[in-house]
Amino acid sequence: MEYDEVKRHVDTLKTAWEKIMYLEKMKTDYLQNRIGLRIEDSALMRLSQGLPFDEKCDIEINGVIETMQLEEKLKAHTTTPNPSLKLSKRKAATTDLIRILSALYELQMFERKADGQFPTKAEFMVTVGGFFGLNLSNYHVNLSQALNNQSIEANLEVFKEMIAKTKKAHSGG
Repeated sequence: MEYDEVKRHVDTLKTAWEKIMYLEKMKTDYLQNRIGLRIEDSALMRLSQGLPFDEKCDIEINGVIETMQLEEKLKAHTTTPNPSLKLSKRKAATTDLIRILSALYELQMFERKADGQFPTKAEFMVTVGGFFGLNLSNYHVNLSQALNNQSIEANLEVFKEMIAKTKKAHSGG
């Protein structure tokens, strides 16, 4: 069987485990049924045809595993640690939250617990969004629309409100 046929079939499978199991089976069949190649033959085959079938399967399996790990990571970041909190229905609440989070990100106020490095902006948004039970993986679309379709004053309004609230709290009134 040609690898391109195997790849087309893999693309029709639904779950990562189905893909891995199928690829492992096809790789095993290939390895069991290939005629013994000498090292020179194998090197010549690489030059004329690219990677051998089994190595292509290994690469595809690694890609499926990496995708699974990323999906698990995203799922872990989008769980709600405190389901008793939710974003209010106040007009533009999501956009304002994204504006505030974007500013906090740019101030580099958070780092990863595991390695002390700053997260990517997407990682930060997804993680913090998960705390509020929000999927902020498309934050950039919302933020871009707000910046392109509204004046700078409209984009700064939430920060002006924050300043006013802080001044009021400081003055005791």
